[in-house]
Amino acid sequence: MPEIIADDADPRETMLLGRRGAEFIHGIGVLCHEKNIPRLSSLQTLSLYANELKSIDGIQTLQHSTQLVELNVGCNQLTDLPSELSTLTSLERLWVDDNRLTSMPTCVLELSFLTVLRMSNNNIEFIPNEFHRLPSLEVLAVDNNMLSEVPSSIYDLKDLEKLLVRGNNITTLSKDIAKLKKLKFFQASSNQIQTIPDELGSLTQLSTCLLNSNIIVDVPPALSGLVALKKMSLANNRIVELPGVLEELWQLDGSLDEGVEPTVVVELHGNPLKGFNVLEDGVEDGKESMDIEEETSNKRQKVP
Repeated sequence: MPEIIADDADPRETMLLGRRGAEFIHGIGVLCHEKNIPRLSSLQTLSLYANELKSIDGIQTLQHSTQLVELNVGCNQLTDLPSELSTLTSLERLWVDDNRLTSMPTCVLELSFLTVLRMSNNNIEFIPNEFHRLPSLEVLAVDNNMLSEVPSSIYDLKDLEKLLVRGNNITTLSKDIAKLKKLKFFQASSNQIQTIPDELGSLTQLSTCLLNSNIIVDVPPALSGLVALKKMSLANNRIVELPGVLEELWQLDGSLDEGVEPTVVVELHGNPLKGFNVLEDGVEDGKESMDIEEETSNKRQKVP
C-alpha cells in the first residue's frame, strides 16, 4: 500500500484495497495517516472490502482532501460506524454489507447525497424512521437482517428504484408502497408477509417483483396494473388460486406456441394451486441467489 500511495503515475481516483487484512491489522490509519492525505486529493472510490476491520475510525481525515463518492466497507467485522462518517458529505454510494451491525448508525442518515445504501447481511433489528433525510436514495438494500417492519419514511423516497428487504421478519406491506412511483425492482421474499396490498398494482414502472417464500394466500386482481412487469415470483406461498384476470394477463393458460417466451416470467411452484400442475423445478424455499436482481435465467413455471 505505501508503494501505491507514493506512485505519482497513479492518479488514485479509484483505490480497491480489498482482501489486505495483513496491512490493515491495526485499522485504516495506514491509509488515512496525515502524511498520506495530500496524495489522495483525487480519490473518488475507495474499497476496503474483506479486511477483517473492526473499526473505520479515522475515515474523517479524508473529508477535506478528497471528493469521495463511493465507499465500500463490506465483509468486515464492523459493529458500528463512527459518527465522523457524516463529514464525508460528497458520498453518494455506501456499501456496508456482511458486517455485524445491529442497528443502522444515525450518521448514515446525515449523508444527504446518498443514492445507493447497501446494508445487507447484518443483524439489524432497528432502522430509524428518518429516511426523509436521504431524499436522493435510489437503491436501498437491507435484506437478510432482523427487521420486523419497513419504516414508513422509506415510502417517502420519491426516487427509489430498487428496494430489497428479503430475509427479514416482515409481516406487513403498507398501502403506502403506492408512493414509490419510480420503483422498478422489489424483493421481499423469505419474510412472513400474509397479504399483498392492492396498492402494489399501481406501480407502473415495477419490472421485477419477488414475493416468494412468504405465507401469502390471496393474490389481488389489482396486480394487473403492473404494466411494466417482466418477472413475478410467488413461489412457496399458500396460494390456492389466482384471479382469472392474472391468469390471462400472465399467459398461464398454456396457449403459447413452443419456443415463444411469455411476456411475464411467473414462478408459482410450491403453492397448493387448484387446477395447476406446477412443476417443482424452481428455486427452493429461502434459497434464491443473493444476486437474483441481476439474474435473467429463471424460466416461468410450466402449466398445462
